Amino acid sequence: MTLELRHVRMFAALAAASSLSGAARELGTTQPTVSRMLREIEAAVGVRLVERGPHGAVLTADGVDFARRCVHIQNAFDALVDPARWRSRPVTVAYA
Repeated sequence: MTLELRHVRMFAALAAASSLSGAARELGTTQPTVSRMLREIEAAVGVRLVERGPHGAVLTADGVDFARRCVHIQNAFDALVDPARWRSRPVTVAYA
């Protein structure tokens, strides 16, 4: 199984929401869909990323690192598809 951008977006949303249902609401999908995608991600990377419990989803140490990377990838992709972010902006330096 190959990870796709939808997996990256889902895991970033899961990390931010700390629950499968919260991530589902954020993404406009269902909790079973988020749960299935999480299983796909964990199978693809070969490690447990989330501990599921009665109080939500708690990221493992690997999950925290994976979430950080997902946010970075998501931000880079969003910048890729936004031409306004391609251009460098001038820097103004002021002093008193």
